Amino acid sequence: MQRLTDDELFEVLDGTAAEETAHRHRYWLHTDAAYREYFTQLKQLHSDLETLSLESPSLAFENRVIHQWAMVQAHRQRPALIKWMPFLFVGIMLALTLACVFIMGDAPFVDQTSLQLQRLILPLNIQVLQQVLIPLNAVLLLLVIERILRKRLIRQE
Repeated sequence: MQRLTDDELFEVLDGTAAEETAHRHRYWLHTDAAYREYFTQLKQLHSDLETLSLESPSLAFENRVIHQWAMVQAHRQRPALIKWMPFLFVGIMLALTLACVFIMGDAPFVDQTSLQLQRLILPLNIQVLQQVLIPLNAVLLLLVIERILRKRLIRQE
């Protein structure tokens, strides 16, 4: 009697084998120890394959990739100071401009250097300087804020 092929053995394990194949299988189980051991291994493999979920390996891989990507993105985030750097820069520039305009307009000149500076500034009209620099700084501030907000909106979409 001819031994069963692997395909026929899996048909026996699935319960779809023909009567003649099942009869040959029973014969080889009772007569050959090597066949019995091989069939036991195939039976274990068949039961393992039945219980294995096909989605779990790919799902586990996907979860690992997403987790690692999230960790990499967390490390790539910019520090808070860098995020607020444009605001700080514009704020400092505005404060310096305001301070210079108001100090130059109201400060009494005491020493020699101040007198030389006064000679340079006197031809300049402080009122015109105040009226020009403050709106320019305000426009600059609005442009920087607008660009920052536009970038954040584009990132969120």
